Amino acid sequence: MIKFSEIVNNYPFARKTMNSFAFPVFYLIRIFVKLNTKKSENIVVVSLHRLGDTVFTIPAIQEIIRTYKKNIYIICFPESKIIYTEVLTGVNYVVLEKAEYFLNGRLASRVARKKLRNIHPKIIFDLTASVVSAFLIFNSRAKTIAGSNDEHYRAIYTHFNPVRKKPHLIERYFDAVSSYVEINRNSWNKGYGLDFNKDGVILIHPFGGWDAKMWSLKKFIQLAKILNNEFKIAIIIPDKYLPMDILNEINFEKIKVIETKTVSELINQIKECSVFIGNDSGPLYMADLLGKPTFTVYGPTNPAFSLPMGEHNKFIKNKLACSPEQNKQYCFTGAGVFGCPAFQCMNLLSFNSVYSDIISSLEQLRTHRHN
Repeated sequence: MIKFSEIVNNYPFARKTMNSFAFPVFYLIRIFVKLNTKKSENIVVVSLHRLGDTVFTIPAIQEIIRTYKKNIYIICFPESKIIYTEVLTGVNYVVLEKAEYFLNGRLASRVARKKLRNIHPKIIFDLTASVVSAFLIFNSRAKTIAGSNDEHYRAIYTHFNPVRKKPHLIERYFDAVSSYVEINRNSWNKGYGLDFNKDGVILIHPFGGWDAKMWSLKKFIQLAKILNNEFKIAIIIPDKYLPMDILNEINFEKIKVIETKTVSELINQIKECSVFIGNDSGPLYMADLLGKPTFTVYGPTNPAFSLPMGEHNKFIKNKLACSPEQNKQYCFTGAGVFGCPAFQCMNLLSFNSVYSDIISSLEQLRTHRHN
């Protein structure tokens, strides 16, 4: 979702005021708390994200593990822990519940800060880069705090890189780590490998973080209906997410529906699938992480920021005059969050175009399988 800081940054006066006020306050707090630093070897990674960004932090966290090898703690939300445990080993987890934050999930409570304090970190790597992490770590006794954030939080950090404005999001998290240690940025260029289950179903996930990022549900159902003539297809949705009339429509077309109640159930279904099709969304990037070929429908977001790596990840995007600029993650409407008069990027993306590109991608997979 669009961050509060991104709204502030659109207004220079508000940004300047925030920077002028916040820097001396945080600077004085940091001087005071560092006087009480305790001896420790613990390394803390603060990664408080939604599903998609959780996936994008993994290469950076792998570099931290490669560098320090032990005494590493990841502070994250419950859903992120489930994702991390699929690929990371040798780390400890401290889980923060959403209820431990207030003011619409922005400010850490005393309970959350106490969880961090009890680890006695020597070094904190902040991969969150927002108010969500800033008010968790600002009074930590850690000797070193490295990471990226908005300028008005700069005084919290001993080692700081401004938040990257250019692609890819994975590079943003590399920046946070490289503010303090040397890393290998080429570790992720070839993706996470391929796990193509030729006997699995093609999963279609027709949702996204918000409405403007979603291609028409009716078109996704039409896509499933036609693909179902030749392939094993299933539409995967959160439990009780769709109204009964739409579920009845899908069932009438003899399309399988898979409802998942938890992130663990979603991951298990993805592991068994052959291909994952969806919008720019967390579940699609989880599929990429698990080695599944993916096909992404992009609208008001820029693929350059989030495109999965590897030759078996394809996408389609309707390029318009109002599409995001080269180094902008979102279009001028904040990817539709601030209101869009027409949603042309998705509405004008025809069924035939998407279907044709998906068929082409599936044919390439068939060729790869037989080679």
